[in-house]
Order: sequence, then C-alpha cells, then structure tokens
Amino acid sequence: RRATTAGLLQVKQSLRRLNGSTPTEDQIWRATRNRDISRNVQNFLWKGIHGAHKVGAYFRGMPEPWASYEKCPSCGVEESMEHIILSCADSSQNVIWELAEEFLEDRIQWSKPEIGTIWGCALAKPKNNWGQIDPGAEHAYRIVVSESAFLAWKVRCEKRIEHEDEPDWAPSPAEVKRRWYDVINKSIANDRLLTNKRRYGRQAIRSGTVLETW
Repeated sequence: RRATTAGLLQVKQSLRRLNGSTPTEDQIWRATRNRDISRNVQNFLWKGIHGAHKVGAYFRGMPEPWASYEKCPSCGVEESMEHIILSCADSSQNVIWELAEEFLEDRIQWSKPEIGTIWGCALAKPKNNWGQIDPGAEHAYRIVVSESAFLAWKVRCEKRIEHEDEPDWAPSPAEVKRRWYDVINKSIANDRLLTNKRRYGRQAIRSGTVLETW
C-alpha cells in the first residue's frame, strides 16, 4: 500500500536523524505495541503509519459535502495528520507541545518531534542534557510524545465533528493544560501500578525505571 510505504519511510528518516540509525520495518511494527503506550494510542500510531486516518486526501474526489473535508477550514491547506498534530491552531497543538517541552526539557535535548518521530516514538532514543542515552528519559519521551499527539488529534476531532467546525469554538489554554496533565498523571499512576511483580509477573515494570522516569 502506497500510504503505508510512505508512513514507514517517514518513521525511518525521522528516527535516523534522531537516533543515528534506521530501524527495520519489523521493529517499527512491533514498537506500535510497546507496553509503555496505552492501547488507544497504540491504535492511533498504527493507523498513522498506515495512513488510515480519514483526513485530507481521503476525501479527494468525493461529492460534497465530503469533498470539503479535504482542506483544513481554518488554514485552507490539505488537512494531513502532520498539519493537524504539528501546525494547526484548531488542535491546540501549540499549547500541547509547549507543555511537553516544559515537562521534558530538563531531561532531554528537546526539539519538537517530526511526524515520523511521533509514529515511531517507541523507538526514539533522545539524548539527555549530558548527551547520553537515558532509559528513564526514553520511557518518559515515549509516553509524553504519544499522548500529546493523541490529545491534539482528539481536540481537532471535537472541533470538526462534535462542534461542526464552529469558528468560535476552541478549548481554552487552561482547559488544554488540565487535560494534558490529567493524561500524564494517569500514565504516571499506571506506571506505579505496573511495578507490582506479584500481580503482573514478567509484564511488571522495574521500580527503578519508574523512579528514573518521573
């Protein structure tokens, strides 16, 4: 499938720039099921690599009113996933990525992720501020980047679908911040639960990893 080939290439190129090495396609697909990432977000990333989200070019050539969905109503450009998650104000992505940066900048050499890095975030190996690989920082990066991208997608869908592109509707920055911290705090709480070896056995997370992460 052409869209899948393009998605895999995005991941390979982005991770080569970040990690200094190129993952195999098998590694990419297995990483979409990384246990650090919530199930809903796993599906979101998997569909992203496949180009299976119904946005932009998906609507090209359809009759109205569907054809109008090809373009972002606010920006007038094709509404790709990259545009939604990394460029468009309708998704509150600017607020979301500022929160991610504030949360991670003391841990890693931060730069706003590319779309390929987002799809392949479970394989990302960002350096810490001393130029070293840090397993705890990697764990945090996987969770923060994947959940941030998913929140931007959800905000966009709320505006386009639930609020039918109402021009004046948008969540306030304070509301976006509250929702972002709710997601991250839930992830932290889940990490702590997963350190229970008696309950989760081999699936348990090392308590040291959680301490190094948060």
